[in-house]
Amino acid sequence: MTRNLRISHNEVNTKVANSPIFIISQICDNRSMEVIDAEWIRRHLTGERGEQTRLADAIGLSPDVISKIISGKRRVKSEEIPKIVSFFGVDLSSTDRNHHLLELYDSLSEEKKRQAEEFLRFLAEK
Repeated sequence: MTRNLRISHNEVNTKVANSPIFIISQICDNRSMEVIDAEWIRRHLTGERGEQTRLADAIGLSPDVISKIISGKRRVKSEEIPKIVSFFGVDLSSTDRNHHLLELYDSLSEEKKRQAEEFLRFLAEK
């Protein structure tokens, strides 16, 4: 039971522009992505005093949440990725975009996967 997506270009821009998947695709337009997770953050932390607190402020989270992310008790949310990348000032252009997109897709619920596939089919038809 496939639902046809009949959305105008303006509606797509309005409805999708602030979604996490769109934010990630904006980064992908300019640079390839790598997995931004606890390990990635640990690799980029310098150990400088107050760094985790500054990261928390940059993302808009509490330092406690940053500690949970770094310890692996909480996952990085897709909408936090652009802020994390910006905080560290990292150029992600040398990474494999397809690998990241597959990992992102695999992390979705079955319903979100179905929605993503419908949206991609819609884009491919244009």
